[in-house]
Amino acid sequence: MNLKKSFFALCLVAVHGVGYAQDYLPPSMAFKTVLSGNTITIHIADGYYLYQNKISLIDQHKPVRFNFLNKPLVKSFPQQGKTKVFQKSVKLHINSQQQYKSLAIKYQGCSYQGLCYPPQQIALK
Repeated sequence: MNLKKSFFALCLVAVHGVGYAQDYLPPSMAFKTVLSGNTITIHIADGYYLYQNKISLIDQHKPVRFNFLNKPLVKSFPQQGKTKVFQKSVKLHINSQQQYKSLAIKYQGCSYQGLCYPPQQIALK
């Protein structure tokens, strides 16, 4: 009988835990990237942020120069101290008029609930 009670208790704990599990967005939904001319906008979902120092552009493995069109926020994190991040959106302006063969953006972001995604690389078309 103890085995049945133990199994039942385990099932209750498992179901209870699932009910409180945090639902995180996949990176493609948390950070939606749009290219329009020489401007790149990343729309950031509520409750998520991008690190400013983890955003870069590359073309055929070479860095591409750009400027940020909006200012980051300075947030204080226990392990990193003061860090510049973007919430809601970040806009970048590519400094060159040249045609790129395989332009891509790299970035890394997190959820304020504690999930940090591995660095992402997205091809821009």
